[in-house]
Amino acid sequence: MFLLLLILATGLFAGDPNVPDEPNYINTVAQWLELSDNPQVWNRHYVLTADIDLAGQELKPIGNRRVPFTGSLIGGGYTLKNAVIYCPADNCVGMFGYLGKDGLISELAVENVTVSGKKYVGALAGYVYLGTIICCKSTGVVSGSDITGGLVGYNTGLIGGCYSLCRVESGNIAGGLIGYNEGLAAMVRSCYAAGAINAPEAGGLVGRNSGLVYGSFWNVEAAGVRFRSAGRGLTCEEMKNEVIFRRACWSEYNWVMDAGKEWPRLDFEMAELPNIPESDQVLLAGQGTQEDPYLITSEAEFILLGQYSQLLSKHLRLMVDLDMKNVHFDLPGELGPFTGVFDGGGHVIRNMAINSSGDNTGLFGVVNGGRIVNLGLAELEVNGRNSTGGICGIQYGGSISSCFVSGQITGQNDTGGLAGVSMVTGR
Repeated sequence: MFLLLLILATGLFAGDPNVPDEPNYINTVAQWLELSDNPQVWNRHYVLTADIDLAGQELKPIGNRRVPFTGSLIGGGYTLKNAVIYCPADNCVGMFGYLGKDGLISELAVENVTVSGKKYVGALAGYVYLGTIICCKSTGVVSGSDITGGLVGYNTGLIGGCYSLCRVESGNIAGGLIGYNEGLAAMVRSCYAAGAINAPEAGGLVGRNSGLVYGSFWNVEAAGVRFRSAGRGLTCEEMKNEVIFRRACWSEYNWVMDAGKEWPRLDFEMAELPNIPESDQVLLAGQGTQEDPYLITSEAEFILLGQYSQLLSKHLRLMVDLDMKNVHFDLPGELGPFTGVFDGGGHVIRNMAINSSGDNTGLFGVVNGGRIVNLGLAELEVNGRNSTGGICGIQYGGSISSCFVSGQITGQNDTGGLAGVSMVTGR
C-alpha cells in the first residue's frame, strides 16, 4: 500500500520512485503543486527544468516542523515567480516552510513573491535547520509578526552566494536577508540584501545574529536602516565597486559583475558578464604564517584588515605604536570573525573611535578561535548595542592574553572592557 501511494504521489515527475537517489524533474505548475501536497516525498531530489509562473495558485509551504524538506532542489537558474503564500497564523512560512538537516536548495530564483506568516518567515525558506541554500535570489514582499527575512526567516545552516531585494516587514525582528542567524553552525558567506525593511529591530543584512557572517553586505539606501548585527552597509555607488567584493573573496561563488555599472548578480542571470575575480595580493611584508607573519608598520597598513577578509585568518604582528585619531577605517569584524593570530608586539593603538549602532562591536566583532596577544588599546571609544567590548564583541574559544584597554565602552547589553561576551571553556 505504501509503495502504491508513493507511486501515485510521484506520478507527475519524470523519475523512478523506486530509485531514491534518482532526481525528479519539475517544469509545470501541476508538478510543483504535486510536490507541495505530498509530504512523503519531501526527502527526494528534484531538478527544476523551466521557469514556473505560480500566479493564481493556492500555495502552501513545502516542509514543516513535523515533516521537514530534507531532499534537494536544484533550480538550474530557473525561476519560480508570482507566488502568493498567505499563512498569517502559521510559523515557518516560505516557498519552503522548513528546510531540514542536509536539505539543499541551489541556483534558484524566486521572483515577485508575496509571503505572509506569523514567525519564521522568508521568501525562500521560513526556517533552515542545518540545511544549505546556495546561489539563490529573491524579490517581492515578505511580512511576519516576528523573525522575518528577505530570503530566510531563521537560519542555523549555511547560506552562501545569495541575495534578496525583498521588502521586509515585521512586528519585531527583521533582516534584509535573514531574520535571525543563530549558532556557530549558522554561516552566511558572500551574500547581500538590498530591500526596504520596516521593523522595530531591523538589520540591514541580518536582524539578529549569534552566528558567523563572512564577507557580506547590505545597501543602506535601499534598506532605510543603518543598524547592523552582522555584515557591512554599502551605498548604491559602493555596491558597484568590484574591488570591495573581490577583496571579500566573492570569487568562491558564482558571482558576476559589470564593474562600475551594476551590482553583483548570479551567473545564471547574466552569464555574459565577467566573474568577480580572486582577491588581489595584500601589500604587507611577510606571508601571513606563524613563521613569517604579516607585518603592520603604519596606520595605512592597519586599515587593510578592514578591507581584505583573507587577513582575518592569518598571523599578523604589529611593529609600531599607532595613532588612529582622525583616521577613517572600516572595522575588520564587519567582514567576518577573526580566526587568526594578532600579536601586538607590546605596542599600543591610540585614539580609536568605534561607533556602531549594531551588535558584536569591538576592534574585532567576533573572535572565533583566534588569538589576540600583547596588544594595548588606549584612549579607546566604543559605542555599540548588544555584545560590545574593546577587543571584540563576542569571543568563541581562542584567547585574549597580555592585553589592556583604556577608554570608554558603551553598550546596551553584554558590555565589557576586553570582550562583551566570552564563551571560552575552562582548561
